[in-house]
Amino acid sequence: YRLLGELEDFVADRGPGYIVTCTKERKKVRILLYNYSHYSKERHISYVLSDEEQRTYDRYYGFEEKGMFDVHFYLEGLENGTYEKESLIVNRDYGSSYDIWSGMGAPAVITEKQRRYIEKKTEPKYEYELLQVGDTNTLLISVILDIHEIRLISINKR
Repeated sequence: YRLLGELEDFVADRGPGYIVTCTKERKKVRILLYNYSHYSKERHISYVLSDEEQRTYDRYYGFEEKGMFDVHFYLEGLENGTYEKESLIVNRDYGSSYDIWSGMGAPAVITEKQRRYIEKKTEPKYEYELLQVGDTNTLLISVILDIHEIRLISINKR
């Protein structure tokens, strides 16, 4: 919801796995990407897992193996100049409380110390880059997302 709250008012484009929004004057552009994988009926477990199995079972096994999501955007009609590109990334390595909990041994009961640790580690990954828009008034944005990854790209005119 945090990433959704960053979207701008005007929807410039949308499709499977993405939405592009911007301000009217195109000085702010937001691209929200997601690599959704549906639950697989073939991999469904039809019995109740024990408490130990609940903590050790690979929850990702139950999803379709759809692989990476490779996407390219040509942002046209931008003013010449410098733009800041900021990305917030949530995937199995960054921002996923489930994966952090699992990686720390999947404790059955979380202590206050463990809760604080998980809370600190659940921040999305942050990336920053300066981009130049020249006479073509176009930016090319290319991204590859892991399965289950969500990424917000913010592009702002300086």
